[in-house]
Amino acid sequence: MGLLFESSINRIFLYGRQEVTYMTYVESPPESVKNDALITRDNNADDDLEASKRNIQRKDHYVFNNTVVVTGREPAAIFNYIHVGLFAICGCAMRILTDHLFGTLAKIQTVNGVITKSFIPNIFGCFMAGTLQGSPMGGTSLASLYTGLVLGFCGSYTTWSTWSQQLSLLVIGETKSGAQSQLLFLICLIVGMYVFFGSYRVGQDFGRTIGRKVGVRVMRRGKAVSDVTSTIVLAVCLPCFILLIVLNISARAKTILLALIFAPVGACLRLWLSHFKVIRYHFPLGTFICNICGAVLLSLLHVIVIRVPGIHCIDSSVICWPAAAIYSVDIGFCGCLTTVSALVSETYDIIQNHKLYAYSYAAVSVIATQICIGLVNGINYGIS
Repeated sequence: MGLLFESSINRIFLYGRQEVTYMTYVESPPESVKNDALITRDNNADDDLEASKRNIQRKDHYVFNNTVVVTGREPAAIFNYIHVGLFAICGCAMRILTDHLFGTLAKIQTVNGVITKSFIPNIFGCFMAGTLQGSPMGGTSLASLYTGLVLGFCGSYTTWSTWSQQLSLLVIGETKSGAQSQLLFLICLIVGMYVFFGSYRVGQDFGRTIGRKVGVRVMRRGKAVSDVTSTIVLAVCLPCFILLIVLNISARAKTILLALIFAPVGACLRLWLSHFKVIRYHFPLGTFICNICGAVLLSLLHVIVIRVPGIHCIDSSVICWPAAAIYSVDIGFCGCLTTVSALVSETYDIIQNHKLYAYSYAAVSVIATQICIGLVNGINYGIS
C-alpha cells in the first residue's frame, strides 16, 4: 500500500460506529483500497450503520482492513510534543490538587491504607483515558490534540511511581509495621489494578456511547487552531512560571510551579520512548522503561530525604531549594514520566492480539517495579 508512517500509538477508537485499531498515512491510496472500502460498506445490511458511515466518510479517509487510511502526510511530530508538554502541566497540576483534596484535606488517601497516595488520580485518569480512546477523536484531524490529552493529560494525571512507592513501603514495613503490612500490600495491589483497569473499561464504553450520539464534528481549520493555540499557551506558561518563581510569592507556590516546569520534560521523554516496542511480543518497551526508571528514581529521592540531614528548612516562609528540587523531580518529572493510564491502555490494546502477552506485560511491570524499588527501600530500611 506504500505506507509512509504507522502511528506509534496503537489504539482502538470508534470511526463513526465502526471499531478500528490503527491509523496509517499514505500519499495516495490505490484504487483497490478505495474499491474494497466501498464494497465493505455496500455489503453491510445494517441501514443505520450504513448511514452513519456515509455521514462520516470523507474523500481523504477510508476504512480498510480494520484501519483508518488517511490521504496525506503524518502531522509534524513537534506538535505532538507541544500538546503533550502543555497538557502534562495540566495533568500534573490536577494530580497535585486531587492529592491535596483527598489526602491532606479529606484524609481519604493515606500512607498505610488501601487508598494510598495518587490512588484517586489514577482512577480518574484511567477513566478519562478510556473515554478518549473510545471516542472517535483519534480518527480525526485533531490527532495531535488527541495525543496531548491521552499521553499528556491522562498520562501525567496518573502516576505509576508514587503508587508503586507506597506499596513498596508497605512491604518493607516502613509505613505500617507487622505482618499486616504485607497483607495490606497484596490487598492494595489487587484492588488498585482491578479498579484502574475497570475505570478504563468503563471509560471506553462511555466514550463509545457518546461518540455514537455526537459523531465526528471538526471545524475545517480545527487542527491549525489547536496547534497554534497550544504552542502559544505553552510558550507563555513556562516563562511566566519562571518569572513567578523569581518574584516574592509563597514558598509552597514556588515549589509547585517548579514541579510544573519539570512536568513537560518527563511527559515528552515518555512520548519519545513510547516509540520503542518489541513487535514480536507486542511489548511496549518504552512505557515499561519509563515506569521502572521513574519509580527507581523516586525511591532514591525518598532515601535522600531520609538520609541527608538538614534538607528541609525550619522557616516554612522561605523556600528550601534542595527540598523544592526533590519535590519537583518527584511530583513533576517522575510523576509525569511514569503512568498508569498508558500501561492500562497498552494492555487492552495487546489483548486484541494476544491475551497471554497482555497479562504478562501487566504482571512483569508490577513485579519488576516492586523488585527494583524494593531493593532500594529495603536496603535503606535495613540500614536504619
